[in-house]
Amino acid sequence: MKGKFFEQNTPLLFAHRGASSIAPENTRASFQKALETGCRGIELDVHLTKDGQLAVIHDSTLSRTCRIRDSQTGQYSAAPHLKVEDLTLKEIKEFDAGIWFSSSFEGEQVQSLEEVLDMFGDDVFVDIEMKSSSFFCKSLAFETAKVLECRNKGNYMVSSFNPASLFHFKHMSAIPTALIYAYNNEVPAYLRRGQGRFLCRPDILKPAWHDYKVPFSKEGIEMYLERNVSGIKKTGRPVFFWTVDDPDIAQFLVNAGAKGIITNKPQVLKELPCFSQL
Repeated sequence: MKGKFFEQNTPLLFAHRGASSIAPENTRASFQKALETGCRGIELDVHLTKDGQLAVIHDSTLSRTCRIRDSQTGQYSAAPHLKVEDLTLKEIKEFDAGIWFSSSFEGEQVQSLEEVLDMFGDDVFVDIEMKSSSFFCKSLAFETAKVLECRNKGNYMVSSFNPASLFHFKHMSAIPTALIYAYNNEVPAYLRRGQGRFLCRPDILKPAWHDYKVPFSKEGIEMYLERNVSGIKKTGRPVFFWTVDDPDIAQFLVNAGAKGIITNKPQVLKELPCFSQL
């Protein structure tokens, strides 16, 4: 099995879309702040653009995280409800991807996958989530494999909710794959318990933490589905949980056998005993 992910004796901490609790998600600023915390893992999302580029953005449209500036008034407004796949990367870069979060991040742009990967050294682990809801996603898998294989590093993994995209990717690359799943209404019922693993044969499993029976945090968290954490070590694959922001829950899951934790708050979880020596 290829990749440094399987050589680690200690759990890995991943910054979800970068340090997304203190900077606009999936931007250079967010990734830089995650690195400054000493976090060794970065999680990011990619969509395929009209011109075959991989744009680092979570949503399929620009409206939530992008803004457009009026040249006459200087005021910003929400980006039109445009799909990433209908725009070129150059067109997407015309929008501001930071001002929605805070004025101090004005000028941030949506980056290509290559531009983001250039930020990281060989000691950083990167989880690239391919975003597609369609079975016809071979082009996305192909472009992702092409970008990663050219770099020939062992510290990448590719993940997705869509088992079809992982199925295609595995036929193009030996880079480790991870299947993401959760028991909620945003995921098709036939994939909520990780059934997609039978199609894509992932190397790593990425379930939502709230689907497992864990102690309530001090804020009190509602759990959608109770699964016993004793099953983590019986999966036969490393298990990475998303998205865990509570330190007590993160420590509990690591103690139960989790090999990776994905968080919006790397600046907080980095101080846990299980991560502080990384």
